[in-house]
Amino acid sequence: MARPKSKTAADNEAKVQEALNTLARGEFPNANQAAKHFKVSPLTLGRRLKGGKSIEESHEPVQLLAISEEKALAGCIT
Repeated sequence: MARPKSKTAADNEAKVQEALNTLARGEFPNANQAAKHFKVSPLTLGRRLKGGKSIEESHEPVQLLAISEEKALAGCIT
């Protein structure tokens, strides 16, 4: 079983997702301003805007279960 995501990593991923959502809604004129507002790396935000994967998504090919399968299994257990 995979090690659970640290609170810091989970918080950072949530901030990146929120920044991506606000950029999609047009609340910020550019990625740098959104990155500064949400206190995330502008490089990370720019890479994710161009279709880059999160750490969790990039490691999926070497896992025994896909991310969606893990979440479904966790939902059944809890």
